[in-house]
Amino acid sequence: MIAANHLQLVVITPERKVIDQQAFSLQFPLEDGQIGILPSRAPMVGRLSYGEMVVSDGTGKHRYFIDGGFCQVKDSVVTILTGAVTPVGDLKIEKIRTQIATVQARPATTGSEMDLKNQELRKLAAQRSLLERRF
Repeated sequence: MIAANHLQLVVITPERKVIDQQAFSLQFPLEDGQIGILPSRAPMVGRLSYGEMVVSDGTGKHRYFIDGGFCQVKDSVVTILTGAVTPVGDLKIEKIRTQIATVQARPATTGSEMDLKNQELRKLAAQRSLLERRF
């Protein structure tokens, strides 16, 4: 049972349910901007962008990088369907910079290869930006 002043957050990746917990508030990126969610929020569905999800609960704020996807808010339950979710503390700036250089150097000769390359670069740039803002 969800307390009246809480949300139930459920984060699901293609492999498994990663998070299932109560929270006081959430923030995450939608394709058209950042959104904050509090208890009693009107129902909604949205398309997620790459970026930081902040979960505030009784123990503090927890930060994750989410890999796009979709969200649904209904009856104090927030469901996030994403390709991947990573605690921000697990991201390493040097590894991200190396990955960016590797992807940039990779040739793309077809439209679909270029689309995939651009998608990977957008994700890595969002991770880099998140970490650079924190320092």
